[in-house]
Amino acid sequence: MGNSVEVKLLEQRLLVKTDEDEEYTKRVVDLVDNKIHEIRDNARIASKLDVALLTAMNIAGEYIKTRERLEKLELKADKLSELIDAKITKTV
Repeated sequence: MGNSVEVKLLEQRLLVKTDEDEEYTKRVVDLVDNKIHEIRDNARIASKLDVALLTAMNIAGEYIKTRERLEKLELKADKLSELIDAKITKTV
């Protein structure tokens, strides 16, 4: 792990060791921090652990939905590519 980046989540400072650059790491932290505040504000949860767990579940749910959408798009792209190849083959 090449870089150490100091970040703040749930009012705690953390030193994150990562192979990613600082800008990318801070983008990840900003996304997580925004989700933490969104969940904390909407659910009125006091426990930092509960907020962290709900945030993790929320982000994991979004990740799964995004992966499923990506898989569907990849299948569609493959089918379109096959159709294009078939048309090209017919015209040649």
